[in-house]
Amino acid sequence: MDKELQKTYKKTIKNLIYLIFTLTLFVIGCTLNFIVVSGNHGKMPIYYESDVTYCNDYYITFDSWAEVRYEFLSDIIPIGERMASVGDTFIIGSLPFLFIFSIKLYKLLKQQRRLENVTYSNKTDTFK
Repeated sequence: MDKELQKTYKKTIKNLIYLIFTLTLFVIGCTLNFIVVSGNHGKMPIYYESDVTYCNDYYITFDSWAEVRYEFLSDIIPIGERMASVGDTFIIGSLPFLFIFSIKLYKLLKQQRRLENVTYSNKTDTFK
């Protein structure tokens, strides 16, 4: 195996580690959201300091911490007019990294495949 091919293998392993880290962040976010939703009868609690109570199949509002379980994991982080949870921040934070490293890995695997084809074609040429 030539040095350039070994170099691409090392880069591939490095990028796979980055992808595993990124996917771990994504899974942590999904798990945190799952915990709070399953602890609150299948609904994500949203903290609002108002008199309006909003409830549908997916969300329920609360204005007292005693009303919900795992309130620290519920939607308590204000982002503009919307609210986000700790799990949402993990998920949203992991997406750019996932996208960047997926592109890097795709380019590297494409280069690796090209180098392997050149190596194999050279080997078959020498045996002819």
